[in-house]
Amino acid sequence: MIDRRVRWLISELRRYVGTLISCCIVGWYGLQPGFGVIAFVVIAGIVLCSSFVLHTAVKRRDRKFPALIRLGCWCAVAMLLLCYHTFLARQMEVDAADISSRIEAYAVQHGGEYPNRLEDVGVSSPGKCFVCLHYDGHLRIADGSTTRPFLFYPSTWDVFDKFVYNFASHRWEFLPD
Repeated sequence: MIDRRVRWLISELRRYVGTLISCCIVGWYGLQPGFGVIAFVVIAGIVLCSSFVLHTAVKRRDRKFPALIRLGCWCAVAMLLLCYHTFLARQMEVDAADISSRIEAYAVQHGGEYPNRLEDVGVSSPGKCFVCLHYDGHLRIADGSTTRPFLFYPSTWDVFDKFVYNFASHRWEFLPD
């Protein structure tokens, strides 16, 4: 009796192996920093394929459950990617604000001179800030003639977008590709 149930379960799971492998691959790529845009590609695929899935479910009752399971797997991947990148973007925003306020405080304490490295403001290890852990947030002097550093971190959603701190207006600005 149990042997028959196990065989049935294995045969049912074989239907979803391709979907599960595809979801894992897309999810792995989507969880990489800077690739949050993949979540929107998955959502577009879900929207485009859902009409076909619903049509299949109405026409062929025997394919209803497998089609809905596959659609549910892709919805789970899309939600995972959206939640992860939303959390990551918010955490990086908080850490970037903390780092920029430390740099501003350093400049006030040292008579308008800015630090040369992030270590000078107390951000020495990647474990102390999310920006450093995921993207190695950067602090650079733009050229030898200026005293203001160039502070930026990449966006979590797109590889080519970044946020740059404007020391004149004291706020972060979004720079798309």
